[in-house]
Amino acid sequence: MSGWRQIHLKLFVTGEGEETFLATFFRQLRHFESGEVIITADYAFPQITVSTNAKKLAKHGKEVLEKIDKATVKKIRPWLLTSTGHYAVLVDDLETERRFLAESQFNFYQEQIHRILDAQPEIKNRFSVHFFVNMIEAYYFKHPEVVNQVCKTLLGEYPGDVENIRHPKQEIDKAIRSIDPKEKFREIKHGASIAKKLDLRKVLENPQHCRALRTLVAWIWEAMGRKRSQEYQLEQGLYWDVTVTQLAAQPPASQIRPLDAEE
Repeated sequence: MSGWRQIHLKLFVTGEGEETFLATFFRQLRHFESGEVIITADYAFPQITVSTNAKKLAKHGKEVLEKIDKATVKKIRPWLLTSTGHYAVLVDDLETERRFLAESQFNFYQEQIHRILDAQPEIKNRFSVHFFVNMIEAYYFKHPEVVNQVCKTLLGEYPGDVENIRHPKQEIDKAIRSIDPKEKFREIKHGASIAKKLDLRKVLENPQHCRALRTLVAWIWEAMGRKRSQEYQLEQGLYWDVTVTQLAAQPPASQIRPLDAEE
């Protein structure tokens, strides 16, 4: 399969759970006929929260900036400078209370990290910022059979766009407790088991849904040197207007949309 190139993608995450199993979540992107894409995760941004409250942001803003700067100087920049085959993505959750600030949070991350990265576009082009909406657990609802197997729940097919579920983790916990009140959702334990079996193609099978996730997958696809196709609905699917600007080949304007209202 011509056009592919071997890369090592590192996902810089803001949660311990994502560091544990996020590379597995994207395992289907790793292998192809002529080689392997290496995907790893690094818990580089502990407890970074960009507050929606102006007073809190003013109070804690310096601390947030210092954490971002430290991670960029010690981890992201050295990683990108080591090899032209190294790519980096900062992945954060866009939780429901800051959804309306999505563009501001995206710009905040990107501007702070670009400020420290080398001025050459070649370096910056191998870095991007993306979000799970509202969190990675939302995507589990697109493959309920796996959640049911791992968590002993009775979830059915979610009828709408899972990126509009306000509190995915709470919904899974509620489903577990409805079967066994003594049990609860264990983010790392259950998440690791779900990630091993989750089908990313199934998660992205509806071209109208999961715009933020599709945009991230498309960026990785480009990094691998691959043209968009029907796989993961990359050719016909919708993209998120906030993060799509990072794609070298922009989709048609008709495929670029904001997130829908939460359900």
